[in-house]
Amino acid sequence: MNTVDDIGKEEAALRLKMPVDGFAENRDEFLTNSGLYDEWRKIYKQYVDLAETGDIEALKRAIFYAWYQLAEPGWLSGISDLPGEQTKSVVFVLEDHLSQGLKDAELEIMLPYYMLICSYYLERYYPLPFIQKASVNVKGGGRPILKSSEWAYRGQMGDYWGV
Repeated sequence: MNTVDDIGKEEAALRLKMPVDGFAENRDEFLTNSGLYDEWRKIYKQYVDLAETGDIEALKRAIFYAWYQLAEPGWLSGISDLPGEQTKSVVFVLEDHLSQGLKDAELEIMLPYYMLICSYYLERYYPLPFIQKASVNVKGGGRPILKSSEWAYRGQMGDYWGV
């Protein structure tokens, strides 16, 4: 099984293959025909598999993917139509993590923000009392300012949060 660092390197290589311009329809067609959507799904599966072993970084990246596929169009990120069973698995890993009272400063920032931007991203799995509780309390109503250096080399999640 790969480490999150290994998967992050795969993500970096995959990002270089992403189209940088063009109309949405053309980009979507390219991502489909080139197999890039499938490659991003493989990355996601690796994060889910690691999250299931207790890897908190993989859990954060997998939850980011679950959210991002609904928050942004797939033709921008390559993340689209993630398998529901994998998402269900990682959601319940997160719920279990939170139910044990385990704290993570980044998740405390991410989860409320994800809910603010795309409140329905986990709706199909409700009830999730611990995730729902952790997803409230957004201060200021906007995207938190985070040090970009803390997000370097952390895949699409790091690119998003490190801007």
